[in-house]
Amino acid sequence: MKITKTKWFGDKIQREVQAAVSKSTLETAESVLKESNSKVPLDTGALMNSGEVVHDQNSAVVAYHEPYAAIVHEKPMDFQGGRQNKYLESSINNHASQFADNVKSNVGKALR
Repeated sequence: MKITKTKWFGDKIQREVQAAVSKSTLETAESVLKESNSKVPLDTGALMNSGEVVHDQNSAVVAYHEPYAAIVHEKPMDFQGGRQNKYLESSINNHASQFADNVKSNVGKALR
């Protein structure tokens, strides 16, 4: 029986898959922020302008930093111009399947 040498690429593949998942996380979080900004109640623009994505290798957080952000998010009110409460929650829910699609696409590209 002949023994064949094989080259191991496991570490490289792991790094590339991790990078693809990280990219997918960031892309989805940025999409969530963009949609959320289109829904966030708009008076002075301060709340919308306080929104940001904080991303590291393994996670992303979409947040608004005005002190009243949580109150406006949770309190049902009649906002101008079709703006709404639950602007962040609804945007996250709308993008749940996008994350899986992004991971599938980006990991597939990494493994080609």
